[in-house]
Amino acid sequence: MSHVNNQPSTTTTPPSGKPWHAIASAPEWGRRGLSRRERRIVFSFVQAALAEVAEDGCSPLAAERAWCQRIVASYDLAVGNGSRQLRMGIAALLRALNWLPLVVVGKPLPMTALPLRDRIRYLEALERHRWGPFTVLLVACKVPMLMPAFEVGEALAMTGFDRPHIAARRRLPVVDNREEQP
Repeated sequence: MSHVNNQPSTTTTPPSGKPWHAIASAPEWGRRGLSRRERRIVFSFVQAALAEVAEDGCSPLAAERAWCQRIVASYDLAVGNGSRQLRMGIAALLRALNWLPLVVVGKPLPMTALPLRDRIRYLEALERHRWGPFTVLLVACKVPMLMPAFEVGEALAMTGFDRPHIAARRRLPVVDNREEQP
């Protein structure tokens, strides 16, 4: 049986013969790890981080709501599979990220209350901040949050990946090297 981070491989069955949901530790799998407030912070962050420029070249367009919700749900489950200390640490990082606009761009509002244009400016300022721990905070939040954004469908295809999702098997063309015999 193959285990990675105490999660079973989907191609094997447990030695007990019971389905995975009947194993004692299984209730921890699929557990949510973020509060409603933390999910709002993640949604606000993702929406700004994946925003595009409108056709007029000036105004930003928020990322699609369904895409952002899928990313938030995936991140929520990933955090939920971690330890209690990890969940508490993520909660602290997200709340710091939410209230830093006051320090970084001088806006006395949390990130979740900022308009999209100001959120984008805030994230850009945080990324280029001269005090390193602010930039590290952004990277610590950004990388695990945005990884699920590019794991499925059209976004995955933008990365050059040739399959519909990262778990799909590669299909290689079969070439027949046999010569035709008369």
